[in-house]
Amino acid sequence: MSFKKLHDRPFLPIATERLLLSPISMEDAEVIALLLNNHNVNKTLARVPFPYSPSDAHEFISRKTDEMKQGKD
Repeated sequence: MSFKKLHDRPFLPIATERLLLSPISMEDAEVIALLLNNHNVNKTLARVPFPYSPSDAHEFISRKTDEMKQGKD
């Protein structure tokens, strides 16, 4: 299967007993902002603003969703 065909497939959730990995969505913004606004979490990350606001989360999700649609990392 070509890389292009793999990229065009929908991203399906991956589930294990302890983990559910699913595509990022705007519904995740509140939780992302809450977690990244925690200084103990944020200080371990290289390029995340602090304080981290819900608008930061919305911008991040929008950018990453666009990049995924374009086939970028």
